[in-house]
Amino acid sequence: MPTYAIIDSQSVKTASGAHDKGFDGGKKIKGRKRHIAVDTLGNLLSVVVHAANIHDTKAGIFAAKKAFETYPGLKGFCADAGYRNTFEREVSE
Repeated sequence: MPTYAIIDSQSVKTASGAHDKGFDGGKKIKGRKRHIAVDTLGNLLSVVVHAANIHDTKAGIFAAKKAFETYPGLKGFCADAGYRNTFEREVSE
């Protein structure tokens, strides 16, 4: 059972026929964004995919909550500055 998780996001271009896409202004990419949470060994804990125009502080929380629900033994979560304090407050609630 994992006790610590790490999360990050990546914006990727999508095909022209994709339905759920947006523009990530920070990375100048039109497509989707994926949030991936892994443990300290790199094992996958959760993944969430959505339109790229939704900021990390709003959508990354879904991947974190999914990881906490699946692995209740998680005691810590690490994220970069893109997730900011909003992310930290949401997880603790």
